[in-house]
Amino acid sequence: MKLELVCGICFINHCNMAVVQELETLLANANVPSPYILVGHSIGGYYIRVFADRNPDKVQGLVFIASSHEDQAKTVNQEQTFSQKISTSIQKNIMQATMQTGLLRLATTINPEYFGFAKKNLPVNRALLFSQVFGTTNANDDFNGTMQSIDQVAEVDDLGNLPIRVITDKTEHDGDKFERQEDLASLSTNNKLISVPEANHYIHVTQPQAVIDQVLELISTQ
Repeated sequence: MKLELVCGICFINHCNMAVVQELETLLANANVPSPYILVGHSIGGYYIRVFADRNPDKVQGLVFIASSHEDQAKTVNQEQTFSQKISTSIQKNIMQATMQTGLLRLATTINPEYFGFAKKNLPVNRALLFSQVFGTTNANDDFNGTMQSIDQVAEVDDLGNLPIRVITDKTEHDGDKFERQEDLASLSTNNKLISVPEANHYIHVTQPQAVIDQVLELISTQ
């Protein structure tokens, strides 16, 4: 069995279709043969969902990790006021400036707890923070890209019997948040919803075995 691993960096303000087309090009240029098992974290759930819809014969299975749901994004965008969007944009621009000068790295080293980082996971957490800051230009681009992505992913509402695994840190006690994860699982008749309540949003970092187990299970179905 040959297992190919492909890693890509996506800017947050790209819409789904742009990212999916980039992934299609990457896989073709790298001569990575299908079928693929796609793993998407957070907004990455949008990308793998659209990719599977565009390439049904090339996808063996999907693994959603704390995946975004279109209803969740609509709610956030509707509730966020203009002043909040401006505030968010200013904060991100400040973060970008401090990152480029090295001040952000220094600050996270001196006082990691302030940023919610555990010292033992500092390199991983810092990388996650930097990738999020670097991948965002301003709140307006975020808003436009997100709204385009919502429209595109909402059209993908039936994946047939494609094997999918939805891994979430939510439980029934989380109400609507858990129901959205159940809705993602219902995209396919061949689904499994796995709750990992001891994890956080970054399940692949804090509880990687939960993800590995589901990927291996999908590989075994080939």
